[in-house]
Amino acid sequence: VVLAGGAPADATQPSDRLSFGSTAAPADLGPSLAVPLSNLAPGARQLAVTVLLFRFPGDKSDEYLAHGLTEEIIDRLTEAEGLVVTGFSVVRALGPEQRDPGILAAKLQAQVVVDGTLRVSPAGLSATVRIIEVERGLQLAVRRFERSDRNVLLLALEISQLLGGLLTAHVNEDQGGLVSDAV
Repeated sequence: VVLAGGAPADATQPSDRLSFGSTAAPADLGPSLAVPLSNLAPGARQLAVTVLLFRFPGDKSDEYLAHGLTEEIIDRLTEAEGLVVTGFSVVRALGPEQRDPGILAAKLQAQVVVDGTLRVSPAGLSATVRIIEVERGLQLAVRRFERSDRNVLLLALEISQLLGGLLTAHVNEDQGGLVSDAV
């Protein structure tokens, strides 16, 4: 499992790709909140993604920014072909503390989780975003974003464009898993 880089789409170096295995959800954690991927479309190849509520270690009066950022990223990723994204209302119901990959795999049938932290300072907004494969709990990528204008919608656009590039999945028959195009 390796990180995506800025190489052309036909790059063959390992550093130019993200790959994801299949996820087998534990059966003992109760009913799933997600629609089984096999029910979405016959023959469709989809990557199930959950964007967790962004952590917000700052003033509680600004916590709405983290919720807005999370919701906007979910909405934008939902538009990406090849991605099935857990809805904001489901993520919000999980609460900010639910980050265990095994539980997320079982309850939401997520293959990949996007986990992040948003900070507000006098200099602007700062976000750290991590992509985690839930099957093995491996962190596949981390990126940091900063905006001096404190525009949370533009920050969400930047984050979702990068995530969409990293997560847009195509089936790689040789490896038997999902592999993304290079960014």
